[in-house]
Amino acid sequence: MAASDWRLEGEWIKNCNCAFGCPCDFNAPPTHGSCEGMVGMRITRGHFEGTRLDGLVFAGTVHFPGALHEGNGQLQPIIDERATPEQRQALFEIMSGKHSAEGTLFQILSVIVTKIHDPVFAPFEFSFDKNGARRACRRQGCAGDRGRADQEPGDGRCASHSGRDAGRL
Repeated sequence: MAASDWRLEGEWIKNCNCAFGCPCDFNAPPTHGSCEGMVGMRITRGHFEGTRLDGLVFAGTVHFPGALHEGNGQLQPIIDERATPEQRQALFEIMSGKHSAEGTLFQILSVIVTKIHDPVFAPFEFSFDKNGARRACRRQGCAGDRGRADQEPGDGRCASHSGRDAGRL
């Protein structure tokens, strides 16, 4: 792992197509045999080295043919179209897992994802109401509802993912 100065703070959404509690988090097989999911974040404060990331949104949709811990996953990065070239590169560096401690989200993804598709740059809608237990992360131009990034890995089609987990980092 390369040492880099980075930090992200903000609202975070994580969803998958499994039953509540995500069996993969407990080394069990996915509810439906494969895993379709997404993660998304609205960065309230963040940086990678000297590049500020405040106010940007990013997401990633994933597909795994089996349980996450079995690997062979695909990742479709979706980056806020407002990001400058420097900000886009900074987010790619963070998402790569190369700059993360062992056992953290992006480092784990770097081990279990075998194919990363070319990123999509798009406008986002992101809403987060922790007290009302409602959240949404949508790539504009795709229909969807709560907890969706709406992009299938690698093919540019809109997707559907049911949502459960949300938090604040």
